[in-house]
Amino acid sequence: MAKIGPETRVERLRKANPKRERDKGFADRIPPGQFLREKFPVLTEGPTPKIDLGQWRLMISGLVENPFELTWEEFTALPRKTLTTDLHCVTRWSMLDSVWEGVPFADSTATPGPRSGSVERGDHRTPLVNWNGLLS
Repeated sequence: MAKIGPETRVERLRKANPKRERDKGFADRIPPGQFLREKFPVLTEGPTPKIDLGQWRLMISGLVENPFELTWEEFTALPRKTLTTDLHCVTRWSMLDSVWEGVPFADSTATPGPRSGSVERGDHRTPLVNWNGLLS
């Protein structure tokens, strides 16, 4: 199969005949080309890894003023927030009024604070977080 560029892919998507009609009752909340889903799809491949929560750690270190580590119990004791929002996936499905609950990233990283000079405001190329595999 020949490789095609992103412009060609977008053009093909625009011309695609969707198998389902857009739900007109929610046209003001669903972008063109999106379709309403009732349930969150399974987005994993393979078995779900088993994680020993007794060994789980969230470590914040590097260019921060106060490096620290949280256990699972400490992390889940942080203040939680609930957010209800519409979710629009790039694979063309939408779920309305999706409820998300958890510890906001900004709250979990408020304690360490970036080290002076480590982050330039407005420079989106400067990495603030470095994910290095699973949080373990």
